[in-house]
Amino acid sequence: MTDGVPEPEPRSTLADTIAECGDRLESVGLPRESDKFIIGQIGSLYRATEFLEGLIDLLYSPIKKSESKNTWSSAS
Repeated sequence: MTDGVPEPEPRSTLADTIAECGDRLESVGLPRESDKFIIGQIGSLYRATEFLEGLIDLLYSPIKKSESKNTWSSAS
């Protein structure tokens, strides 16, 4: 759950961590879908909405996972 955006961490930290989790699962022979993440927003802060929409777009886009790392700038 979030009521804002990640600070002082780079915006890509959560997406990179989720991708790393999938990589670790695959490295031991498990499918990436073995783990689930539930992410929710409290309130209506525009920056939080923008961050979460970007996260969803990044995680569900058809790009290669190697391209998904560090695609966001760390500026808020």
